[in-house]
Amino acid sequence: MEYEVLILEAQEFACANYNIPREEFIGKACQKYPLLKHTNQFRAAVQTFDTIQQDMMEIYGEVA
Repeated sequence: MEYEVLILEAQEFACANYNIPREEFIGKACQKYPLLKHTNQFRAAVQTFDTIQQDMMEIYGEVA
């Protein structure tokens, strides 16, 4: 797969799991994207999750 597709899949994973606590999300992301093999996907997923959480905090004043 192309790099862009892999990153989009990681971002999609974050969008599908935005409503859980960060610690739980990190655990799921580690399982789905083991760091040695999928570091870029893991980072993209976590960055997207954090962006969603930040946006929710700005809009609603709360996070998961």
